[in-house]
Amino acid sequence: MSARLAPSDPSGAGADRRPATPHPVAVAGAVAAFAVAGLLHLVVAPEHLHEVPLLGIGMVLTAVVQLAAATAAVRSGRPWPVLAVGALVTVAAIAFYALTRTVDLPLMPGGHAHDGAAMSASVPGAVGDGVPRLPGSRTEGVGLLDAVCVAAELVAVVAASALLPGRVGALVARTSLVAALAVVAWRVLLG
Repeated sequence: MSARLAPSDPSGAGADRRPATPHPVAVAGAVAAFAVAGLLHLVVAPEHLHEVPLLGIGMVLTAVVQLAAATAAVRSGRPWPVLAVGALVTVAAIAFYALTRTVDLPLMPGGHAHDGAAMSASVPGAVGDGVPRLPGSRTEGVGLLDAVCVAAELVAVVAASALLPGRVGALVARTSLVAALAVVAWRVLLG
């Protein structure tokens, strides 16, 4: 089943070419994934507010944006600016998450109790979560909620990109690639 395309914008630039009827899987994926990620950020926000207030505030703001994007995905007319901002904030959250797990960032507290034990508990013989830690390291471990949240965020970005107008969706996709490359470069150069 192919989607009918909406007419292009009057300028003929094709910036607004998108399916007239979005694929229900993309809508459901965006709604569910943004909602799961937003709710998980709200769940862990109090802990982060206590440890490092700036991180906790970031968690709350990320949750608000992600929940707004989930709401936008179900609205008719799909307010694409909200979806685009939701996708871009989510890309930034994924990049920051990767950095906090791989680079000794000065703003992170040292000696975390959050050591990934929840991830390794179900794997016989596993010790930790695979992220090496030196004494006093400020990298965080990978927890089960973290992994679920990042997976939901990846789905949200892909689904939102499918719902966005052509150029905007492409911008989100390119921004995701640049963010991934920036994290790798940061890790290689400074890690």
